[in-house]
Amino acid sequence: MSNSTAMPNTPPLNIPIGALPKFDNTVGPELVGVLASVLLYGISLVQTYIYFQLFPEDSKYFKYYILLICAMTSGSTFFLCVGLYNQFVTNYANPLSLLSSSWSWTWEAMFEIIVGMTVQSIFAFRVYILSERKKVWLVIITTLALAGNGTKFASTIYGRFHGYTWVHPVPAIHTLSVISLTTLMVCDVTIAVLQSFYLYRQRTGISRTDQLINTLILYTISTGAFTSVIATAGLVCFLTMPNKGFLVIFSFVTCTTYVNAFLASVNSRRTLRRALDKDPTSQLFEVSSLRIAPISQRTSGHPSVHQHLQNNSMEEQQNKAQLTAEDT
Repeated sequence: MSNSTAMPNTPPLNIPIGALPKFDNTVGPELVGVLASVLLYGISLVQTYIYFQLFPEDSKYFKYYILLICAMTSGSTFFLCVGLYNQFVTNYANPLSLLSSSWSWTWEAMFEIIVGMTVQSIFAFRVYILSERKKVWLVIITTLALAGNGTKFASTIYGRFHGYTWVHPVPAIHTLSVISLTTLMVCDVTIAVLQSFYLYRQRTGISRTDQLINTLILYTISTGAFTSVIATAGLVCFLTMPNKGFLVIFSFVTCTTYVNAFLASVNSRRTLRRALDKDPTSQLFEVSSLRIAPISQRTSGHPSVHQHLQNNSMEEQQNKAQLTAEDT
């Protein structure tokens, strides 16, 4: 039997070593990005399990929604692993494979776009509720999310059919990527700032209620900053090193970052509810999975949360005045 078995993926031996792509700029970032994404995916599974353990009373539709997001994140992680397998196993010892893009990266980007758009829409609705139903913010955030994810979709499809890779850049893809990364970064920052601003406006001067609002602001800033930092870092890497693959580190973790930010905000209700149980002056609040609204006032045209708190503050001041009069 002959030992000279043909290897279809082996590159020609007459290619100069210096002409081959550098692994540090190509498969290295891909490996780091996939490993980081798998780590965040594991955290999202834990958060999903915690959600179903802590909030069995939530509506079945919202539970289905959580499961749907978890399934889409699983799809994204699956295609990341497939792409990594193709790169390191199927095309082992074939550096020329870096000159073409794997189909699995394209499918992963599709799941990433769907998850990102979905989570940003939820946060946009939350801003809409906190701002006492100001449609202008809903329109602005939705427009930014559509623009950012739309250009990302266009660049992914265009790059797939025009052979875009980090060692074979396409000018049109560069422009679309800059627009997408910039728009998504602005969208994430806008969401975090608006949520914090409208939560801060609910402060009433009552120390226990203000502490609860400060906790909400802290959760909002931390989850919003998580996604904003990823988007900003990806944009900086792409602008400073456009022909290197370091952007994929942040691109591959985008999906799991959004999911973890969303699940963290949902599961934070446990801590906030404990604070509510200890604070009898804040029982007007219900920390729901999508919004913060008065329990008995759910429709438009009713008094706002801020008005309820003002009434609550006046009642507390009257009680204090009555107790002082009795003491004297």
